[in-house]
Amino acid sequence: FPFLLVVWAVFWVIFYVMRKDIIIANIISTIFSMFVLFGTSEIAIKYAFPKPESDSVLILISTAILINIFIKHIEPLKELISSQKNISKDKK
Repeated sequence: FPFLLVVWAVFWVIFYVMRKDIIIANIISTIFSMFVLFGTSEIAIKYAFPKPESDSVLILISTAILINIFIKHIEPLKELISSQKNISKDKK
């Protein structure tokens, strides 16, 4: 398995169990995976599949994928924030 996919999945399970919200789990897992990638690029290269030509190639491709995932979740995040604001207004 690709290292980054395993890292993302572990974070996703942790945050989904904590929050019970798929959107939040996806967003937080994506952000944390990016931090792990930058902090452990040597380990990521060692366990990457297929093997990248260099660590910069791995970081560029992985970052592009993670940013794309994050961008796809911006609209659902806005909707979630908006619904939370409406819930708090209703309670007042």
